Amino acid sequence: MLLIVATAFGQKSQALRVEIEAKKGSDNYNVVPLDADGLIMFYESDERSNGKKMWEFSKYNVNLKEEWTKEVPIPPSSSMIKFYVDYKSNTLYVLLGYIKHTGSTSYLSSNEVGGSFQVVTVNTETGTNTTTFGRFPSSLSVTDFMVVNNKASIMGVTDPGSTAECVQSCLTFTCIPAITGLTIYKYKSLIVNVDLGSGKSTVTSVRYKGNTLIMSSNVVDDTPPVIKTFIRNKTSPKVLLQYINDYTEDGQLIKTTTLNPTIGKMVSSAKYEKIGNDEAVMIGTYDSQFITGLVLNPASSDATGMTNNSQGIYFSKFHGGQQDTMKFYPFSKFENFLSYMDEGDLKQAMKRKSRADRRGEEMDVNYNILTHDIIKRNDEYILIGEAYYPEFRTQCYTTYTSSGFPITNCTTVFIGYRYTHAIIADFDKEGELLWDNCFPIQDILTFNLKERVKVMTSENDIVLAYSYGGYIKSQIIEGDKVVQGKEENKIETAYENDQVKEDWASDMDFWYDNYFVTWGYEKIKNDQANKGKRTVFYFNKIGLE
Repeated sequence: MLLIVATAFGQKSQALRVEIEAKKGSDNYNVVPLDADGLIMFYESDERSNGKKMWEFSKYNVNLKEEWTKEVPIPPSSSMIKFYVDYKSNTLYVLLGYIKHTGSTSYLSSNEVGGSFQVVTVNTETGTNTTTFGRFPSSLSVTDFMVVNNKASIMGVTDPGSTAECVQSCLTFTCIPAITGLTIYKYKSLIVNVDLGSGKSTVTSVRYKGNTLIMSSNVVDDTPPVIKTFIRNKTSPKVLLQYINDYTEDGQLIKTTTLNPTIGKMVSSAKYEKIGNDEAVMIGTYDSQFITGLVLNPASSDATGMTNNSQGIYFSKFHGGQQDTMKFYPFSKFENFLSYMDEGDLKQAMKRKSRADRRGEEMDVNYNILTHDIIKRNDEYILIGEAYYPEFRTQCYTTYTSSGFPITNCTTVFIGYRYTHAIIADFDKEGELLWDNCFPIQDILTFNLKERVKVMTSENDIVLAYSYGGYIKSQIIEGDKVVQGKEENKIETAYENDQVKEDWASDMDFWYDNYFVTWGYEKIKNDQANKGKRTVFYFNKIGLE
């Protein structure tokens, strides 16, 4: 069932909507904008053939008219892990496999996979497709996926396993790890390289002593292209090394760049951008939390470096492939970092800051940050990061003994990630912080941790927006000033008198020119025109003037 309707974003130009009948609680649909070439919508359908489930891929033009639909058979145990779009070759790559649902809030747990995988390659112009099969190394958590010249790179971290975890826990009680630093429970990073033409797979191990984590990766558009991976290496609980490894599309190591050691600093995220033939910048977040004193458990997340806490933003410049400068800006020094707080919380934070200033210290401001890719505007570099934290709730229940005596038990339950705000920081080419700003979020609570805030830039203004709960929330800034405060615009439905009873898994993305596309699921009631109740997956084209 497809419906085309009009909607609007603020006082802006008209847009279109498509609705597809969906099941309650469904979360299988994915939308991929393709600039002015349209968009791809794909999902796991209910159709089965020869023991396999059918994944459906559909192409829509910019007017949301369907151009083609293709079905791809996939093993029934597989789910989507990540996808990657190569806009130059008009190709969509989808990585599927068996995802282990552990219920953990660990930094590495969300994409823990095992067994076989499939990479579906789809030509976004014609819909022609192929599927390449392979097998994951055991207990791998996928951290990144990208494709260069039809060769896929799957970055991940191997789980040391339950046996190592059990042994390490038992040793902790003996104090032997605290005295000797003995660590059996170790993380190792690797890259699964897949030639999508021949189907051949190889594994590249990132070989360093101790715990190793590929923090982030990106393709640098060079000749030939280079895959840059930022690597954090904890050789012992108190020794941290950090590298940038350059790999070919085949997973061959080209070179290693050792980042300049900075006492008391640990890089949490890294975004690398080439700015000239011999120059590049790297911007991201850092943490000041180094371990001092006795380490009781060398396998803890702090001791192994397997955390993504952040206390500020850094700017680093490279010349001739070597690091030149590195400047650090703690969040406590930002003018607007805490402006998302309500009046009471902000007042308390300012008191803590004043006390820290009197002691000659920095206020401890520590957040988890999802870091966006660098936005280059003229000779300036803009970094956007979304702050979040895991939220828990205490659940209690009462049982009774045989004599009727009540016993109350309480457990702490993880209920999702709470987003608080987005921080926007602008740097000049020398790494000087020009301004910062803040975009409050706070209403998003989700198990699916990903970038939510979408950005549209102009010469002076920046539009920040996200979709949640059936509304588009937006704010316009100009430097450190808020030109238009946060406002809400309802996402229109298909019919007059529609009442949205529930909205979930909503999201949006920049599409092309001055257009966004927003999508999600809605349970809708309409007592008129014989529409009754319906549950749909929708996507809307939203125009901005």
